[in-house]
Amino acid sequence: MADLARSTTTLAGQPISSALASWRAAARNWDSPPLLLWLLPVAIAVLRMIPFLWTLAITPPDGQTVLQASYMPPDVLSYQAFIRQASETSSILLANPYTLDPQHGRYILLLHSGLGFLSAASGVSATWLWELSRLPLSCLFLLTLWWFLKPILPARNDRIWACVLVGLSGGVEGIMKLVADRLPAFFSNHFAQATWHLYGWNTFEVLANPMWIAGLTLLLVVLKPLLQPDGLRNVLDQVQVGMGFLLLFYVHPYSALVVLTVAGALAVADWIFTRRLQLDKQLPILRALCLPFVVIAIISTWQSQDVVYRQTAGNVFGTLQLSVFWYPFTLGFVGVLALRGAQRWTQTQHPYRFSLLAWIAAVIFMHTSPVLNGYHFVMYLHLPLCILAAPVLRQQLQEVRGSATPGTRIWKRMVAYGTLLLTFVSFALVTIEATADIRRNNLRPAEYEQIISELQALPAGRLLADHELGSIVPTYTSHQVYVGHWFLSPDFLAKRERYAKLTSDAQYAPELARLVAEQQIDYLLVPRQQANWVAERFADRYSKRITFHSQTLFALHASSAPRQRLVSASSAPRQQLGTD
Repeated sequence: MADLARSTTTLAGQPISSALASWRAAARNWDSPPLLLWLLPVAIAVLRMIPFLWTLAITPPDGQTVLQASYMPPDVLSYQAFIRQASETSSILLANPYTLDPQHGRYILLLHSGLGFLSAASGVSATWLWELSRLPLSCLFLLTLWWFLKPILPARNDRIWACVLVGLSGGVEGIMKLVADRLPAFFSNHFAQATWHLYGWNTFEVLANPMWIAGLTLLLVVLKPLLQPDGLRNVLDQVQVGMGFLLLFYVHPYSALVVLTVAGALAVADWIFTRRLQLDKQLPILRALCLPFVVIAIISTWQSQDVVYRQTAGNVFGTLQLSVFWYPFTLGFVGVLALRGAQRWTQTQHPYRFSLLAWIAAVIFMHTSPVLNGYHFVMYLHLPLCILAAPVLRQQLQEVRGSATPGTRIWKRMVAYGTLLLTFVSFALVTIEATADIRRNNLRPAEYEQIISELQALPAGRLLADHELGSIVPTYTSHQVYVGHWFLSPDFLAKRERYAKLTSDAQYAPELARLVAEQQIDYLLVPRQQANWVAERFADRYSKRITFHSQTLFALHASSAPRQRLVSASSAPRQQLGTD
């Protein structure tokens, strides 16, 4: 019986009581970030919110309005649509509002659902909540990063510089873009495509998206025990990896995939450098991930039985990779400092040298893979490089301050300040570029506000409209749309073209009628110049006709056939497009 008792209190070779004791000791030795360092997440949150604030400040040209999205309007609006849906349904199981295909609502997006519950409780709109969530999430990320770095960079100043580098450093691609027009076209075109600031070549770019911030934060929680030179030490490490991975998967699946790839890279690195597979390190990792794998496999199998979910869940595979060729521009001096840091870590046999290099190798493999959409994974490269670069940068600055002769000091200061400028200029240029993108990407016809207002007053239903308006409607109303989002609308291109064709000429009236019947359409939005023949075709069907500047909305009689409702008609206060 004693042996049985001992076996139930021991895991991974260490008693649970010992694991708890180590956690209590770690809590007593907690080293808080310096007070001034808290200005870093505040500054990042403010800078990343400037494009959103610009949408409120600018005066659009006549006949246009501005979408309130700080970056990539289709994606941001889709995030806010899920938040809105969660606030109305109070469910973590979400449906896809960008299709009318039969579905059962099996999307699990924990961050979006959590923000939706908060929106329902506070009355704050999804638009504002998405933007405001960036500040607390950035602060949590800094706190987690500081905790993550302590065993890797014991020196406090090194950790400070690592945090600053992670938050604000970047490459010189922004400077290159200023002269891109003078470069050969074959280079400048590819350069512009590969260095678009939303690919996330540096962490500051990534922090525009609250979901990415949450993903990076949980990634650090899971990676910390995995990267330890001696592997998982106790049962609490295994719980941290297992439960953290499960939570991470349902907050940001791409980050969870990175965890698996890094774990595999660590096993390969151990085998390469020790010439044997270290089962004493790998088995605890397998045990930690076993239960989450089973849970995820069961849930994913259930989710995949829904056709809509299955059609939109495979975006991880593809050929949109990013090349290492761009490193000299996108990493700049951070990359140079990281190379010097890696050299020093190798010479001094830093205990984490293999772990960091395995992390870097895993990310390089992922973002250059010919079978993965690698642009999803380049964001994970910058952080480990900053960890390697921080001690080098700190030492260089110390040497400048300690230079003996005035002449040498001036020269070294010029080099040091130049390095700092080129290392940290990126966040300013990215902010300027993201703000300039507002006028390029966020302007829409002013009548969209009127259309959204009318749709908000109508019971939740199924809308047939063009894809551009379809990408906006679910954010501000409870309607489902036939086509709206390039990724979330299955067969997006075919549906977009079908709508454009069927609403272009009266000869397609019979086919349009069939589509309306098949999809059980409640609301039909067509170009104004086509409204008369549409009215004739549906003369016995529509109960309301509303004409706007260039489009006409028909409210059709409800079909007697049973239909799926995404959510009930909302009683929440209306959001106004462009003036939320």
